[in-house]
Amino acid sequence: MKPHLDELANVFRTTIKGTTAASINVSHDGSIGHWIQSKYGVSPDSDPGADWKGYELKTGRTKTTFGDWSPSSWIFPVRGKNALHPGTIADRDEFLKVFGTPLPDSNPKVISNPAKYRGRLSWSGEVVPKIREINRYGQKLEIDDGGSITATYYHDYDKRPDKASIVPHQLHSGRIKIAQWNEEKMRKHIDEKFGRNGWVKFHVKNGIFSEMWIGGPMTYNGWLELVRNGDVFFDSGMYQGNPRPYCQWRASNTLWRNSASAIID
Repeated sequence: MKPHLDELANVFRTTIKGTTAASINVSHDGSIGHWIQSKYGVSPDSDPGADWKGYELKTGRTKTTFGDWSPSSWIFPVRGKNALHPGTIADRDEFLKVFGTPLPDSNPKVISNPAKYRGRLSWSGEVVPKIREINRYGQKLEIDDGGSITATYYHDYDKRPDKASIVPHQLHSGRIKIAQWNEEKMRKHIDEKFGRNGWVKFHVKNGIFSEMWIGGPMTYNGWLELVRNGDVFFDSGMYQGNPRPYCQWRASNTLWRNSASAIID
């Protein structure tokens, strides 16, 4: 029997189930999650660990975020930390110029406000590295034997016709680390958030909260295997003009539901 299962179910059925998601006052990306936390008497970010009595509370439409976890190190120096390749990339803006992509002119934002959005660079979309293969921008996610995750760049696999003029000469050969999530940092995230009693996912169907999925405790090794299989993926939204990294690790809601050991409706 899962700890606090009756209380979890009672709060869900009496205060959340049947609520229309659109009726919740959404002022930022985390508004719905904060609304859910409030139903369980939790203040946002009041606990660096799991949200409520050892459970991490999650929402999400087609995919759900484990966490917005920035790399331990970048190719450029950040807050006094040593760069992965000192002297090659000066700062975040140069990183976006070298490894990011501009919004295309066909993007609705560019069409509606070209002065603001045309040419805005981001590390998002198809340029973001995945685990299974090197993308057309020469980027890939890799996991080392120690359990750290690295975003790497291979100039030889970069298909951009102007890559020679974009990428500094020092980065034209070999395996280049552009970002790295150390095992110690990521293990702490998983252990603190998901390793106690597990997780709870609040599912919205046809715009209405309809089910609550409950999963057991998660280990870092188990989570890392999901990354290795591509079931958990890195979903960056970092863009020019906003200092927030937006380095999110996510999985489709199908995986969350299939991983649930209890479903409350």
